[in-house]
Amino acid sequence: MTGFTALLDTNILYPAPMRDIFLQMAADDFFRAKWTEDIHREWIDALIRNEPHRDRATLEHRTVLASMGPVRLVDRLSSDQPPLRFAINGITLVYGANASGKSGYCRT
Repeated sequence: MTGFTALLDTNILYPAPMRDIFLQMAADDFFRAKWTEDIHREWIDALIRNEPHRDRATLEHRTVLASMGPVRLVDRLSSDQPPLRFAINGITLVYGANASGKSGYCRT
């Protein structure tokens, strides 16, 4: 894991292509990505300004999933597959080689 944390400001989180680039860099271990509640509200405000049809409540609603597993009888996930743990603050990306179980977790 990298030794430093990057604070991602609104201009990074919105628009989406910029956010995708930076979050992929975080997933590739260049840095840990963090942002504040104020920054989170700011990018939602910017999105709603540009796309007023968006529903603020939907954008602000969050469900926290801390972990998933052990998973059994889903695709080809092995029975000894460890639980998949998720970041409470930030983002968790699931990646790996073909046939490593990514789609199996997505199907649950």
